Amino acid sequence: MILAIVSLAACGSSKTGSGGTEKSGEIEVVGMPNPWTDCKDKKEAEELAGYTINTAPEQVEGCKECIYRFLDGTPKILEVIYADENGNEILRVRKTVGADPKDIDGDYNNYTYGVNACGDTRSYQLFGKGENNVKKAFVWAKENNETEVSYVIYISDDVTYTDKMTAEFINALVGDADKAQLEPLPGKEPVSEKEPAPVKEPVSEKEPEVSEPIVIGDPKKPGDDAAYSHTNLIISVDKKFSAGELDEFLKKYDVDLLYDYDSFNMYAVSTKEEKSIDELTKLASRMIDENPNITAAELDGIVTIYSTDENVTDIITGTEKTMTLAIGDKKVPVTWEENDSVKALMELANNGLSIRMSMYGGFEQVGSIGQDITKNDIQMTTSSGDIVLYSGNQIVIFYGSNSWSYTKLGHVDLSKEEMTELLSKGDVTITLKTE
Repeated sequence: MILAIVSLAACGSSKTGSGGTEKSGEIEVVGMPNPWTDCKDKKEAEELAGYTINTAPEQVEGCKECIYRFLDGTPKILEVIYADENGNEILRVRKTVGADPKDIDGDYNNYTYGVNACGDTRSYQLFGKGENNVKKAFVWAKENNETEVSYVIYISDDVTYTDKMTAEFINALVGDADKAQLEPLPGKEPVSEKEPAPVKEPVSEKEPEVSEPIVIGDPKKPGDDAAYSHTNLIISVDKKFSAGELDEFLKKYDVDLLYDYDSFNMYAVSTKEEKSIDELTKLASRMIDENPNITAAELDGIVTIYSTDENVTDIITGTEKTMTLAIGDKKVPVTWEENDSVKALMELANNGLSIRMSMYGGFEQVGSIGQDITKNDIQMTTSSGDIVLYSGNQIVIFYGSNSWSYTKLGHVDLSKEEMTELLSKGDVTITLKTE
């Protein structure tokens, strides 16, 4: 049996929040905040970024509108999405000031084709599947011969761009000065932003067998003690506590801090010993009544996941089997998603799977799992601790944030500071095992 703990935010106490919505007895879904700001026009985007961008939509065949977004991070990023009359993306451009294009990139493909071009005040690299199928470009330039700026250009899979078309678009973005020196130069060797990471294959003489689908047990109804933790409460607040306020709160109610959700205004706390559901509910009500800043205090629900797979012990036996993750020598707590991609990854991890990761972009580490597995990519914005599948064959662990198309695999239940400490100091090896 595989056990997963999730916050169901039910069977707890609450009070009306700032929006006036009563949250008592409901399942409250908390969405991950999107770090990108959608802008109404180019002017607003430039004002937020503090720098300008040329868009040259006339250079993009079929472009009917430009969509502007801004990311207030380190570095700050201004993004333009070029769309056709049906709203389909043709290409997108990211620009930043004072940083390398790789610092704002979100594409991990290793392309078989690449060319370089250099000029007096700018240079670029093109990546793709051939000179008539460019998929990405890195651009380095100096504005007014002094301000260093960078661009990343992404071209949609169903759109064809040649070297020449891409070079002309780059010239329109960065200006015509030194244009003659920016024609594509044939590269003797393919340009790749990084080498594929070596992978230790799982020890197995045969391919993993496809097993029956995982069955997810329905959460038990409110009032059933077995459906909820007997120690944990999920606390929602209008405004995050200061360090001193949090310490005072924990002492007042004699609870320990389990997790500080740095992406939104929530805490998980635990009593020092097990309590009945009635006792926990009364404690939750007391917290709300005595603290105007607390909008909800709710029980932590438990969902049981079980499978007919012969590799996973039947639920009746009471034996648990989970997938563990170690980053280097440190085993970390993970909440895994309930999807076919995680199941496929567990199959690979049956005999142990070690993956050499590479730092990338200043916010993540990425490594190949050695083969394609089931994927269901959707556009998402990740946060620190998120584990995702990219392109069906690469695993990515974040200690920062990025907006891209991924399949969510899980989340490492550590703080942003802890994830940064683990992942930002050099390439690591991760190990997946089923236990």
